[in-house]
Amino acid sequence: AAARGALAIANIFLLSALIDLAKEAAGCPSDDRKAMEWISCSETVYGFKPTSLATGIASTSSLVVAFLLPIIGATIDHTNYRWTIGTWTAVLLFAVNLFQCFISLKLWL
Repeated sequence: AAARGALAIANIFLLSALIDLAKEAAGCPSDDRKAMEWISCSETVYGFKPTSLATGIASTSSLVVAFLLPIIGATIDHTNYRWTIGTWTAVLLFAVNLFQCFISLKLWL
């Protein structure tokens, strides 16, 4: 349970960083005092408005999880790969969170 909390905090930080980078890349005002201007900004980055990036990420990840979870769950329940899958999942989560440490404008563009 403690690991889920740390993962949630890391994802919240990543999401706010991605929204800030998307605002800057789209040319929207990035000053927080001009929030109404960047909310109404109609410029897009990779086909998304910067303000709808969070919902796009959440929708995509929910669909991927909905399709993969039964397959992964059946593999874990009915094969001897339980510890192998758990180990590789932990390594993958660590690598993704390590990658998040290096999010910057140069990486975005």
